[in-house]
Amino acid sequence: MSLNLDKEYLCFLDSSSVQNIPNSQRIIMDSCDPPKRIIKNGQKFKTNGTGIQGVNCNSCLLFTPSTRADEFALILTHFRMINVENIEARDLLKKAMNNPNLTEDYIKVKLASNLSSNYEIINDVNNILYKMLDEEKEDEKIDKLLKRLRRYENKIDINNYRKIHAAKRKYLLENLDTNEIKGLISKEKVLNIILDNYPTHKAALVKKVAEILNINLIFLPEYSPDLNPIEDIWRVIKDYISRKYLKDVEHLKKTL
Repeated sequence: MSLNLDKEYLCFLDSSSVQNIPNSQRIIMDSCDPPKRIIKNGQKFKTNGTGIQGVNCNSCLLFTPSTRADEFALILTHFRMINVENIEARDLLKKAMNNPNLTEDYIKVKLASNLSSNYEIINDVNNILYKMLDEEKEDEKIDKLLKRLRRYENKIDINNYRKIHAAKRKYLLENLDTNEIKGLISKEKVLNIILDNYPTHKAALVKKVAEILNINLIFLPEYSPDLNPIEDIWRVIKDYISRKYLKDVEHLKKTL
């Protein structure tokens, strides 16, 4: 596979969990002159970071609360946004990412509006109970009843994280999959991103978003982190972090 770097962008992507975990180095030295001894923060906290190093394009470091497909799709969208020449395309991508329909509060309201009325819920529960009357054994009947009721409880729970992320995937795709965005992005340089085979990177949503954003995902061979230069950068970062006094997660992010 050959790339024309005059007409295409090339970059490397890698994610890592950066943590403040107490180790044998309980005492650290600050950067004052003369250096002062500081007791390392014993509290454990971490953040998920994704670094994208551009060879002939802009680079970025982003933090996400999880490594789910919708979060990674947002990372790709942000990276595409900072690597477009058309200002209108940039504004449309920014608007798609900041759409209120991607917030948890909005999604919960929408999920609540789709719930059945109290009367319908009672009927559903009664139907589950009646279906259990024909079971052969009482203990099996009770066990199956409880399982079905738990499944139904998850079905109507607006705080169910699976439902929230499913809705977020749906809305993000709707925000991006427009003729206006696709038309403008198709005129931009192709973004070739070299990355590993982490399952999230191959999710259906990620593939679709990459297609919309004119991104070509190039997967490294399995078990070959040495082929991604960002791995070396993460090692340096983690070594640097291990020698710093960090108050909390926000302090960790600012330090990075």
